Amino acid sequence: MGGGSGSAAAVRGSAARSARGEGVRSAPGGAAGPARATAAGGWVRGRTLTRLWSHDASTGVWVWVEGTGWTRLCPGEGFDRLVVAAVGAAHDGRLVDYRVDAVGRIEQILV
Repeated sequence: MGGGSGSAAAVRGSAARSARGEGVRSAPGGAAGPARATAAGGWVRGRTLTRLWSHDASTGVWVWVEGTGWTRLCPGEGFDRLVVAAVGAAHDGRLVDYRVDAVGRIEQILV
């Protein structure tokens, strides 16, 4: 096989790590994201969500948080409502408070 099969395996491995919640500091497209502004597992207050990125794979939906960078929305029950809140906040330019789970994903948004 050609050189492409190794990169395909790397992409599959990366997607598997993302599905397990590992590597959450990676921005969409694989670029390295900035370090977290706060320890995982707590509330972050008064931030703006400016951009969203989504993919139909297990990596799901990411939001650009001003001052923090790309952060993944936590998949699971209530995910659709979480996405709707993020889209509304980004569209209207509203400040949000959000809660980060133990691996650094946004699990709750207050608009």
